[in-house]
Amino acid sequence: MKKILASRRDGNHNSKTKSLVASSLAGIINVLLTNPLWVSNLRIVKGMKSPVRRIQEGGINQQQQQCTVESSLFAMMEKIAKEEGIDHLWSGTW
Repeated sequence: MKKILASRRDGNHNSKTKSLVASSLAGIINVLLTNPLWVSNLRIVKGMKSPVRRIQEGGINQQQQQCTVESSLFAMMEKIAKEEGIDHLWSGTW
């Protein structure tokens, strides 16, 4: 990718295209790397089970049980991956 972008240094159009491609890639990488952190942080702050788990356990109107407060962000990420599947770390992304 770097060679392709470096080979097209001529002209203003290519400069704008390179900038657009680079910023788009940076945004995609940012979302994919940080979304698990935000999902885990939200779970810690809310201190509740995910809506999917509550529905599976008998509905939203059922008394909401508090999940145990995890000691760290990474511990919460591990808990979500084990209990709900690793794809739930990217919930809201797709």
